[in-house]
Amino acid sequence: MIGFSLTVQRVTLLIVMFLVSFLAVGWFKARISAEGEVPNFKLSNLPLVLGKWSGEEMEIMDETVQVMKAHDFINRLYFDDKGRRILLHVAIWVNDGQISPAPHHPTICFPAAGWSIINRSYTEFLLEGNNRSMELIKFQKDGTGVVTGHWYELGKTTFTTSEGFFKQRVSLMGSRRWPFSVKFLLQTDAATIEQAEPVIRDFAEVVREAFRELIESSSESNTGEELP
Repeated sequence: MIGFSLTVQRVTLLIVMFLVSFLAVGWFKARISAEGEVPNFKLSNLPLVLGKWSGEEMEIMDETVQVMKAHDFINRLYFDDKGRRILLHVAIWVNDGQISPAPHHPTICFPAAGWSIINRSYTEFLLEGNNRSMELIKFQKDGTGVVTGHWYELGKTTFTTSEGFFKQRVSLMGSRRWPFSVKFLLQTDAATIEQAEPVIRDFAEVVREAFRELIESSSESNTGEELP
């Protein structure tokens, strides 16, 4: 009888632990799951002329589009009268049900395509009156080097890594509506990060200001219905 009683106690304890775990997981999912905000604008409406920079659309491979699974994106090449060039990639993800942490981070995408990371650094740029951080990375492949600058936005917050994303996600727990995520990636053929930094930083401020104006103009003219 004693052995039977111990068995019943163990089984009961396992059942209780299972129920507690199940309820805890359900509560956590409820806290981090929410309806995703859908942008009421299209990135294609971002101007091709940004100050002294003129742009043209760049094709992106179908395989890349399928892997990205982005709600919207643009891929453009901008250049100025000094011959400097910047490849701009902007993508938006709707966080419906869950938020992707720093999707398609450069330190994953570039090495997957055969590029090696040479060095990394950080700089700041002005975003709506506040200094925000942007990561700069020097990549090299087959003797060719490029320097990229990137940052992500989630509502009013910005970050450059998955770790930064998780810190920002805490503030959204319990929210019924989550903002969409935006990735900005700028690429130049500068030889070093030091050479690329002022160009990337200045262009980042110009393109981000144009992005702000796009959002504001769409909010004023759009009725709030989801675009097709």
